[in-house]
This record gives sequence, structure tokens and C-alpha cells, in this order.
Amino acid sequence: MDESSLWQVKLAKSNINITSVQYNINHKACVVCFEFPYHPVPGKVKWFKTAEEFFNINLSDKDNLKKMMDNNELPLVWLHDLTPALLDRVLSLRKVLEG
Repeated sequence: MDESSLWQVKLAKSNINITSVQYNINHKACVVCFEFPYHPVPGKVKWFKTAEEFFNINLSDKDNLKKMMDNNELPLVWLHDLTPALLDRVLSLRKVLEG
């Protein structure tokens, strides 16, 4: 399997469905609409639908993000680059929903 399709396999194994992607005009941010199942109680499955805005940088450094946005230095964002962040976000949401 080629490297470009590995991100799709990772999402499929985690049962994450991307339902929509809207990029901003310069392709440096996007909103990803997605859904995934969770188990509120053992034996019961519910689906959660949500959306999240993504950039192709680490958002933990908010000062650096603001500086990059002000200087128009944000890198282009591609869907395959977002897979790790999307997987982490779904994991944290599942913990809250199932906790």
C-alpha cells in the first residue's frame, strides 16, 4: 500500500467518518466535519457528529500561532497531515463521552 493512503486506513480502523471538509481561501486552515461511534454504556453504541478547525501546526503554542497568522506564514494544510490530530481529538472526545 502506498504512503498516501495510510491515513485513510488509520481513520477506517478507528471508525471515523469524515463527512465534509471546508478549506479557507488560502488553504492554510480547514474545518473538518466528522462522526464516530462511542459506547455510553457497555453494549450500546451511539454516534457523535461534530466539527473541528485545523491548522497544520501545533496549537499548544498560541503566541507562535498568532505571530504566524499575522505574518501570513501558516503552512498549507492537507487532509493527510491532519490524521494524527483528528485521531487524538476523537480519542479525547470518546474518553469524555464514555467516562
